Amino acid sequence: MSQKGDVYAFGVVLMEVLTGRAAAAELEGFVRGAFKEERSLSEIVVPVLLHEVHAKKQVLAVFHIALGCTEADPEARPRMRGISESLDWISGGGGST
Repeated sequence: MSQKGDVYAFGVVLMEVLTGRAAAAELEGFVRGAFKEERSLSEIVVPVLLHEVHAKKQVLAVFHIALGCTEADPEARPRMRGISESLDWISGGGGST
């Protein structure tokens, strides 16, 4: 598997964790559709992840990473270094203000 394939798979894993859904063919479509339809996070995310306001912002930031990882064009996907830096920033409180 290529690095860009690994990035795609990582994005799917992030979606699994956030939604509590299995990595079926329709998972990515479900998530993309939910954002396109501007559904509330509570309709998409495992409830335990949304207990605090700052958690909602962090969950949203992780979704954006997951969506970037699963772009149809492999060249449009981020590099793992950038993903790691973004996740470190989010876990350090970035995106919570």
